[in-house]
Amino acid sequence: MNINQRTVNSTERFRLLDHDDGSIISDLPSVNIKSKARITSTSVSFNSTSEDGLDSYEYIVTFSPFRIEQKINGVVTVVVNKKDTLMFEDYSRFY
Repeated sequence: MNINQRTVNSTERFRLLDHDDGSIISDLPSVNIKSKARITSTSVSFNSTSEDGLDSYEYIVTFSPFRIEQKINGVVTVVVNKKDTLMFEDYSRFY
């Protein structure tokens, strides 16, 4: 993918693909993922708390079968790919 560096460093919008709605580069702070997540050979999980401290959130990404779960206050509220029917490609072997 070729991105014009002048465009990336400005506040202009640019397109990554012909059919997308464009993207905006923003100055997001860098985060040490190891300090925010529990990483194992089979999954990655993230925990956070609401601003008022009343709710806790947990996101669990399981690799095989690929699945994403959201838990709010310990209750599973969303499961992505519950029946293991989501098709995805592992492109890591190409890099």
